[in-house]
Amino acid sequence: MEIEETTWIFLGVTVGMVAYSIFAVAFYRSLHARDPGLRWFCHTLDRRNSTIGRDTATRLWEYIAIPLVVVFSALMLAVLGGAVIEGQEFEDIYAISAGIVAAVRILVYLWQEPASELAKMIPIALLSVAIFSQNSVDFDEWSSGLAEAGFENGSTYAILLILLEWGLRLAYNHFSGPDDAKSGGPSPADPGNADASEVSSEAG
Repeated sequence: MEIEETTWIFLGVTVGMVAYSIFAVAFYRSLHARDPGLRWFCHTLDRRNSTIGRDTATRLWEYIAIPLVVVFSALMLAVLGGAVIEGQEFEDIYAISAGIVAAVRILVYLWQEPASELAKMIPIALLSVAIFSQNSVDFDEWSSGLAEAGFENGSTYAILLILLEWGLRLAYNHFSGPDDAKSGGPSPADPGNADASEVSSEAG
């Protein structure tokens, strides 16, 4: 094998691993906590002296931002899955991706620990398939297939994920303790709060 060819392989693997690591971290942080980014959003509004109240900001983040983040995570998983999994219908890839993301979000509201582990495991499993399968990707077929299946089926799964997130959120807000309901969010000790450690450190 020529030196030039091995150099391109080295650069490709390096850039690919960096990009995939960013995706893996973003995927995990977007799904493993019940309220990803909520504290940052409220803190940003406070710094800018926004007229939006804390309760209103919390509800906007819970019912608009988080469902959109969940849908985007499923879309990114489908995009990567379409490139890695050979011979699978793109409609099925959208269904599998939406099902995985839905399972993580359900677990987030029921039991935090397995939700975190599942959110960590999925990108690693996908990377393992990509490394050992060594499939060659036809980018024209891949992009056109994803786009066509996305218009036909992807929008349906996006709506289902949004409705699922709304249902889980409504149930949680209804059955949560009075302290959570009054504050418009989880308490610092709540394992579903992604920023619990930061809150605790500031309190100390």
